[in-house]
Amino acid sequence: MQEHSHQIVPTNKNNDQIGSDWATVAQICSRYPIGKTLLYSYMDINGGKIKTANLKKIGAVRGKRLVSVLSISNFIESQIEGGEKRKERAK
Repeated sequence: MQEHSHQIVPTNKNNDQIGSDWATVAQICSRYPIGKTLLYSYMDINGGKIKTANLKKIGAVRGKRLVSVLSISNFIESQIEGGEKRKERAK
């Protein structure tokens, strides 16, 4: 199986690279053909398979939601493989 390499490089206000293990919801939606509503429906906060983290100060109601780039890539790969199996069963 061919290995795919997806890289999202979040940047801060100074446009410095800050890593590619995690990305914001907006960055994920701009990189992958997934809308915000669909992405949230697959996240672990809704019992899904895409890992997220919510960074917030103690006692804060709001924070910054980050998405694991590896988990979203793995999730998409699992959907591709499932689609191929369904096609084979239909034959």
